[in-house]
Amino acid sequence: MKKIIFFFLMPVSLKLAKYTDEKLIVFINNVLISIIANAAIFVNTQALLPAMKTAIKNFSDACAAVKNGPAGSAAAKDALRLQLETLINQMAVSCWTESVNSIDTFKKSGFNTRKPFEHILSLLTPVKLLLKQCSFPNSLQLTFKAVEHAVYYKIRVMLTDGTVVAELTTTDSRKTIITDLKRGEHYFVQVSACSAKIQSEWSSKVDAICA
Repeated sequence: MKKIIFFFLMPVSLKLAKYTDEKLIVFINNVLISIIANAAIFVNTQALLPAMKTAIKNFSDACAAVKNGPAGSAAAKDALRLQLETLINQMAVSCWTESVNSIDTFKKSGFNTRKPFEHILSLLTPVKLLLKQCSFPNSLQLTFKAVEHAVYYKIRVMLTDGTVVAELTTTDSRKTIITDLKRGEHYFVQVSACSAKIQSEWSSKVDAICA
C-alpha cells in the first residue's frame, strides 16, 4: 500500500508546483466547496477539512506578509505552502479512496477544477490494436501498444451483435492468443489498461474472422 500511495503523491506534488501561490489558494478553496457539497460521498474526507482550512488561512496570511515583511517572511511562506501541498495530497488520496476507483465520482471532489490529479489517477486507453490469424487452431492473435503504468490488461471478445463471449486478462501487449473460438465466426475485440486501482476506458474495436 505504501508504494501505491507514493506513486500517487509524487506526481501530484510536482504538478502543484506549477501553481502560483494565489492560484493554489483559489484551487483548494474550490475543492473544499465541492467536498462540502458532496459530503454524502466524501464522508471520511470531512475530517480533513478543519486542518485544511487552518493551513489555507496560515498560508494566505504568510503570502500577504511577504509583500511588506522582512526577508525571512518568504522562507516561512514557502514552508507553509509545503504543509498545504501535503494536506492537498492527503485529501486527494482520501477522495480517491472514497470514490470507489471512479474517475467520474472523484471529479465531484473538485480536484478536476484544473485537473492536477487526473493524469496520474487515470490510464491511457490502449491503441494500435491488431487482431490477426495465428498458427493455433480456433484462435486469434492480439497485439497492441503498451500503456505506461498499466499492470495488466482486460480483454473482451464480442460477436457482431455486441454479445460478449469471452473475457480474459494479459500482461503481454506484444502477443496474446485468444483461444476457444469458432471457425468462420466474425469477432470483435477491445482492450482496457488496468493497475491496482484504476481501469482505463475500453479501446476502439478491432475485428477479424477466425479461419
